[in-house]
Amino acid sequence: MRPTTARCRRVTYTDRCRLGQLISDQQCCPWGSPDCLATLEVLLEGAEAVEAHKAPVNLLTMNSMVRLSMLPSEKRRTVTLAYPDDVDLAPAGISVLEPLGTALLRRKGGDVIQCPDEKCQRRFLIVEVVYQPEHAGAFHL
Repeated sequence: MRPTTARCRRVTYTDRCRLGQLISDQQCCPWGSPDCLATLEVLLEGAEAVEAHKAPVNLLTMNSMVRLSMLPSEKRRTVTLAYPDDVDLAPAGISVLEPLGTALLRRKGGDVIQCPDEKCQRRFLIVEVVYQPEHAGAFHL
């Protein structure tokens, strides 16, 4: 499988606004690497913004829980995409300012993503979006 290209990616208006504030806040720098901050900024600029209630059910938005399968081993892991301050509050929280978190934002179930690591490129299949706040009607998350 090849990684899915980033064309026609969506983000909710709420996520775009909150993440934009996070990027512009100088205090967030200790939470994420400069590379992740720069990548996140580019992703947000290239994203199509949609109303939260119109977000596709399988779109990874902030506070979504997702089941991943590492390729080629197929080892499974469930994580929640979280804001840096909320990582410890979320079940298996992954910060959006970590390489895996940045790679997950705007993706959909079925996508294959590449996540840079210190030593190698890791690949994951997004098996399933287990929980998406917008689909559950939790628009405040």
